[in-house]
Amino acid sequence: MITAILISGLLTKARLDRAIEEMRHVAVGNSADENLVLIFNSPGGDCFAALRFLDAVRGDERTRRLAERAEVKIYDAHSTAALVAFALGSKWELSANAKIGFHLGETNVQVGNPDHFDQDGRLAAWIVEEWRRYRTAVTELMDRLGLSTDRKLQAEFWATGRLDLSARECLRRGLVSRLFCVIAHRRVSARGMNQG
Repeated sequence: MITAILISGLLTKARLDRAIEEMRHVAVGNSADENLVLIFNSPGGDCFAALRFLDAVRGDERTRRLAERAEVKIYDAHSTAALVAFALGSKWELSANAKIGFHLGETNVQVGNPDHFDQDGRLAAWIVEEWRRYRTAVTELMDRLGLSTDRKLQAEFWATGRLDLSARECLRRGLVSRLFCVIAHRRVSARGMNQG
């Protein structure tokens, strides 16, 4: 049996909390012969929530084992979504029309928000620490994927803070095992005009 979990839209804390609850639910009832497919279609999201999500997946033995052997199908994954999608699973497939966007992340800091700044006006230590953790997670993932050995890619990544790879480039570099096509269905009226 195959179970699929869709992780789509902006990756907020609430959305990732729901995803981890679904994964835990599947992990509890999962037998060794059942497979999990994680489906990603996301432009990115909250990088700190993504770190907490990955900590939760790795912190629970059943969920970690399930996530490690999952198949990952990616329709779209940028920034935080790319980190999460490639941090999970053992086999990755990508839409032939997609691009993967690795990004050093960003966060909104509100002037005057006591949660964001210390009394002396410096950025709160927890933000600095989470930011370092996120950057470390991205660079370690790029190392694992073999992207850190390409000087041209690294120069682009560190100069701009992001790296976009086409589906074909991901396949060529071995990031994904295959590309799949998404066929859009169009309705046709009696006059033969596309209805979208």
